[in-house]
Amino acid sequence: MPRFSRRELIPVLAATLLIGAIFAIAWLTARGEYAGLRWMHGVPRATLASPRVGPAVYSGTVVGPEDRVTPLGRRTAGHWWWVVDRSRGEDGTTVCHTRVRDGMRLVDGDRVVRLTMFETAGDSSLLSDHRTWDWRDAMVFDLGSTPEYSSRTIPRAASRCTGRRLEYTERWIPPGARVEVLACMRDGALGPCNGPLTGALSIPNLDVHRIRRAREVRKAVRAACGISAVLLSALTTFLVARSRRVFTPMRARPASAT
Repeated sequence: MPRFSRRELIPVLAATLLIGAIFAIAWLTARGEYAGLRWMHGVPRATLASPRVGPAVYSGTVVGPEDRVTPLGRRTAGHWWWVVDRSRGEDGTTVCHTRVRDGMRLVDGDRVVRLTMFETAGDSSLLSDHRTWDWRDAMVFDLGSTPEYSSRTIPRAASRCTGRRLEYTERWIPPGARVEVLACMRDGALGPCNGPLTGALSIPNLDVHRIRRAREVRKAVRAACGISAVLLSALTTFLVARSRRVFTPMRARPASAT
């Protein structure tokens, strides 16, 4: 069996430590998404007519104040808009933004319940098929395939935003959109919960958000496995080359004359 010197063991040890570090980074990157995904699978369903104590998933349609419109005049149940200065760096810099999500209500038949979970929360993650990178916060809006609108024309309501090369974008929840909400019923309203997710609203259902969250976890695992496979391949090449050097038979000596 070949013996390796301490110097030759350094690449083996370094590769092992590096692979461990890669998976640790992958776990830290996807830990929040995984914790939220696992927690969501254990949350039961309920109805506004028969609510549950604690976290539950409620379905219905979402509405907002009748006079709610975006700066472009689009009617919404809730919306977000922001202005980015594209002259500042490759991705630009957000120079101003507004979110409007108070006063929303969930409707299921003749039952109407206020969504106070979004009124008491601070920041929230805003996700969709067009926006998949915002995983910062425990309160989540997932707008699914709802489109977004962007324009270089800045509406009057956003005239306070200044910059050299501005771009306006707005996202919205259509009034009457079918949704599922993960929340906790308190005092006749749907409020935030205590958990990896404090609340979520997803169009048209929470399966959309579950699938998106699972993809983020798989993405981190695939990246770690890919990099580790490259390192293992390089390590295998090194070990095979070392073994060949050790086991190469010595050239036979010529027989001595008698």
